[in-house]
Parts: sequence; structure tokens; C-alpha cells
Amino acid sequence: MKLSDSAQVSYSWWRQALLGHFGPFHENDPQPGYYRKRKGRGGSWVPAAIWEDKDKLALSCLVDGVERDPFEVWTWVCRYPVPYETYVAVAERGEAWPEDLPDLKRVMTHSEVSFPNPHSPAATHGHNSAGVKEAEGFLEEISIMSQAAEAWLEVIGDISSQTEADKAANFAERFGNLENRAEEARTAEKKPVLDLGRSIDAKWKPVITKASESKVRLKKLIEPYLIGELKRQKDLGIDGEPPRAGTTGRRIGLRSRMILKITSNEDLNNHYKADPRLWADKSLQDVITKLAEIDLGADKPIPGATLIEELTAA
Repeated sequence: MKLSDSAQVSYSWWRQALLGHFGPFHENDPQPGYYRKRKGRGGSWVPAAIWEDKDKLALSCLVDGVERDPFEVWTWVCRYPVPYETYVAVAERGEAWPEDLPDLKRVMTHSEVSFPNPHSPAATHGHNSAGVKEAEGFLEEISIMSQAAEAWLEVIGDISSQTEADKAANFAERFGNLENRAEEARTAEKKPVLDLGRSIDAKWKPVITKASESKVRLKKLIEPYLIGELKRQKDLGIDGEPPRAGTTGRRIGLRSRMILKITSNEDLNNHYKADPRLWADKSLQDVITKLAEIDLGADKPIPGATLIEELTAA
């Protein structure tokens, strides 16, 4: 495979790609430079290099130290250029990629803390002491990762490059993974307790419900009599103890409370519409905000509000 005219020029395509300026590319026109390639779908990154072999007047290629056909490799690496210094560090000195996270197994080689598998039988029986030890293991792992992240952030300051953004994203992904594993372990440990609680509820709820329904029914049957007796006392001018029923335990009487009866929604709304207490109420503001979002989303002009784009990392 002979060098193409464009490949013979220089490493300019690779240098421009490092700056984010990707030129046109074709599967039959690999460009010299230093790249990286996934080791299988979703696998780890491995270093790749394509260079001009002037003795052969052809392109040569190494992927993870193994000689490969540059024409077969090109489309897999062209979007992932890396600086020469990074390539040398990874390919020749065996260092990690700049965005790689600390190897916790290596960091904790001398630690007695182990990180249990949330799917193991021990993690699903809900034993309290085992659960505490498991939670402590997760907390230890999270703490070490947090310290590593904070130390790295203190060194770099603001994130200002793709590599730094990748590393920060990898930290976030690792914390998300820990969050999910811890949630799975918590759910597994809690499940036997919840199942027992549901079993107890299923046994006792019908009993309690039956007693409550019967109590309420009998009280409602007594209510007209007590109201009638109270009216009779007032009509006769008797100023004595209010009527009650029952001779054992707590006697049943009448409870008085004032309830609102709306006679005109329009009059009521007009009365309070200028009251600042109404508009300061958060629940009302939430309702208005929700309505405005719905209407603005439907391209309806709403005075006093507009939709703006908010970008957040997700």
C-alpha cells in the first residue's frame, strides 16, 4: 500500500484534528498521526499510531503495540487524535490515559475494607451488622474517590479542555455507578423488612378497618339524636351539660367546628385578588408558573413571562 499524496505532505491533518478542526477523511486515505482506538465495543482505549515508513514508501501502523493495516484501522481512530506526549506516555511507558481515574484496588491494597457485591446472597438477607459493614464499604470507596476528585480539581482549577471534561465526566460516571450499586444494596437489605411489614399489614388491616367502619357508623347513627337533644335544651333554655351518649369509657358528644361555605366564587375571588398574601403564596405561584410553561410551550404569548434555554450537564 503506497503513500497517498496527502499523507506524504505532513502530519498537518492530525495536528489540525488535535485542535478540533477535522478535515475531510476517506477510508482509503489514512493520515499519519497519533490516535486511540476502542478495544472492542465499549472497551478500554488503546494507543494507535500511523506513520510514513520511508523505506517501504508506505504507511505503517501500530495498535496497542501490534502491527496493523492502517487502512483497516483508519476509520476507527480518525476521530480520536491524541497528543504525541500522551501517546508516548501510554504506549511506551504504560501510563494511564489522562482522563482515567485512580485504580481503587491498587490504592486500597493494604486496606481491610472490602466492597461487597450487592447481588451476593449475603447482601440480600438484611442482616443489620452485615448491612452496616456493607454501607461502610461503599462510603469508604466514595470517600476515596471524592478525595481524588477534589485533589485533581484543586490542581487544574476550572475545566478548560476536552481531556479535563472527559475526566470530570468519568468521575461523575463512577459516582453514579456507586450511587446505583448502593441503592441496589439498600433496596435488597430493606426488602425482607418491607415484605414482613406488608405481611403484618395484610393480616391486621382488615381487622382495624372493620372496627373503624363500625365505630364511625354507630357514631353517625347517634349524631341526629344528640343534635336533636341539643336543640331541645336550647329551646327550653336549659343551660346544662351538652348531651352525651355512652356509659362506659369515653362518652360520645358533639364536636363543633366552623367550616367555609362559598356562596359566590366570583365575589370571593374579587375580594382577595388584590391581597398581597394571595400572590405571596408559593402554591399559587407554582400553579401560575406551570400554566405559563404549558401556554408558552404551545406558542401562546403570555405577558410577564418567556421561555429561555437552560443548559445543564446530564
